[in-house]
Amino acid sequence: MSKKVLMYTYRVYPNQTQKNLINRTFKVCNEIHNLILKERAYVYNKFVIYVERCLINKIKIDEERFFKHNPPKKIDMFKKLNNDYSKIDEVAIYNEQLSVINAYERYFSGIDGFPRYKDYRSKKIYNTNNINNSIRVNNKTIILPKLGLLKAKIDRSLPKGSNIKKAVVKSDKNGKYYVGLIVEFI
Repeated sequence: MSKKVLMYTYRVYPNQTQKNLINRTFKVCNEIHNLILKERAYVYNKFVIYVERCLINKIKIDEERFFKHNPPKKIDMFKKLNNDYSKIDEVAIYNEQLSVINAYERYFSGIDGFPRYKDYRSKKIYNTNNINNSIRVNNKTIILPKLGLLKAKIDRSLPKGSNIKKAVVKSDKNGKYYVGLIVEFI
């Protein structure tokens, strides 16, 4: 039997401290995305120059050796830049790193254009994964990592035997907050 994956979106009503933490998470995820993109773009430009030199000098291009000498930076390096990062959901930061890696893979495979920088004011969204049942839905609340209990308008319940894989927290232009739960079931 095949597994089905659906997204259930709920309107949430965070208190002021939760709103501040959500907005800080949006900002930090966009900063991380832009920092990694800037660093990867620098390495990419160095690689383009390296390839041009190899082609001019008729030398074999060794991509593996080049990228081993220019590995991507780790999350710990970003935490040293800003102490706020320790208060943010680490899974959200990790997912942001993966999104940049996936954007580069889509670019190199010809699916998308070169990855773009994110603007904090327009892009207010982050993802977090369900690890050890850290995301749960009760009657009128949703529990998320680092945020705790969020009041929610639960208009439809999750299917029986479903497994929550991921939560997508987002905000619209009017300041309303939503949580999309990606659910897998048979």
